[in-house]
Amino acid sequence: MPMQKISSVELGNGPYPNFYIRLVICLVIGHFMVSFGERENIFELLQLSYYYPALGSSFLITTIICEFIHYCNQNLDANYSWRTKTRKRLIMQILVCGIIAVALAAILAMIYFKANHISITDTSYFRYDFTVIICFVAILNLYSIVVNLYELKILSRKNLSNKYRTGGKNIIDTSMPAIIYSVNRVCFDLKFDGEKLGTYKSLKEALASLPSSDYFLVNRSLIVHRLCINDYVPSDSNTLKLNMKDPFEGMSYYVSQRNAVAFKRWFNGNEEIG
Repeated sequence: MPMQKISSVELGNGPYPNFYIRLVICLVIGHFMVSFGERENIFELLQLSYYYPALGSSFLITTIICEFIHYCNQNLDANYSWRTKTRKRLIMQILVCGIIAVALAAILAMIYFKANHISITDTSYFRYDFTVIICFVAILNLYSIVVNLYELKILSRKNLSNKYRTGGKNIIDTSMPAIIYSVNRVCFDLKFDGEKLGTYKSLKEALASLPSSDYFLVNRSLIVHRLCINDYVPSDSNTLKLNMKDPFEGMSYYVSQRNAVAFKRWFNGNEEIG
């Protein structure tokens, strides 16, 4: 059965920009840190010998900060769902991805200046560069919050639509399978009441006989009923981790990268895609 306990947080991009886009953003911010407060324009700076070492160090620091925030976002996504733990997630977002990230930037700057035998208090770092870093961190966090709350809004609309379709009640026929999975080409039905039955049907045959509005083939060995799923979070390699409802909440299931986009559309209300 495709069920596994997660001992560490699965990481991935999720709704966030990929690594190469993040590098380009960090390069732009690194340049802005060097040029902020300077009289020279970009073409004049390119002719100065000190510009490139300064750009390199600023780029390195911004990249570390950006990747730190990205890594923390992925961990928070997996452990503090915006849907079920909104207040706690927001607090953790501000604390970890905001305050700690800014503190990390200051520490990295101190290390850089100390390595060059310069006291950070004798520089204009806190007047210019640190201001840029604070704005950079704030923008990254604002992007994360807006994107996730937008997805949460879409998910809420889907749940409201489901409520109207069922007359405000979650009507579950316990004789219907909640989960259908395949192990060594042998298929099993797991009912809503926890009963497990063997079936001679293949997953393809089972899916064809079930309503597409309720069931989705999340990967090659698993079909899941909509009412079993609480929500989902990004996982590694652009897959999705499903957070299951009771009594399946202790199980870990994943939507394959190939099916991730179609699953989001199906789960968020577009029933034609399954």
